[in-house]
Amino acid sequence: MQTNVQVNLISGIDSALRAVTMLRRKGIKFYEISIYGNSLSLIIPIETESIVRAQLSKLSDIEVLVN
Repeated sequence: MQTNVQVNLISGIDSALRAVTMLRRKGIKFYEISIYGNSLSLIIPIETESIVRAQLSKLSDIEVLVN
């Protein structure tokens, strides 16, 4: 199963690249990565959702949205 994590990007595309790079280094797999304006959407395995949200919350230039 998969889930969608939505993120507001405060610093634009730089925030998205930083977030995705950090998650890939942690070994997180993605089904899909989409960037629309100041929003990042990550389609990930549902079993990694809590890890992804915890890691993203450490970044000061993004805001993780609640689905």
